[in-house]
Amino acid sequence: MLSSDIQISSLEVRGYKIPTDFPESDSTYEWDSTTMILVIVKAGGKQGIGYTYGSSVTAFYIEDKLEPEITGKNFLHIESLYQLLLQKIRNDGS
Repeated sequence: MLSSDIQISSLEVRGYKIPTDFPESDSTYEWDSTTMILVIVKAGGKQGIGYTYGSSVTAFYIEDKLEPEITGKNFLHIESLYQLLLQKIRNDGS
């Protein structure tokens, strides 16, 4: 059983450039790869993962701006963490 007061100790952020099988397009832009951002959240000797798509800038932003916001916070307070990160992103103009 997990304790209810386990804090987030760190994030590990990785970016993976994944080539597409063939060039893709939305009629305004063409691309031949996409970048997946994998985030590993560490807390209480355990880890969990999440992912999104973006760029190397997205990975840097998560490490530089968002990780400090949630490090030390209770990992079970998902809604309050979500609201905190949402506010941070909004205030940064994203």
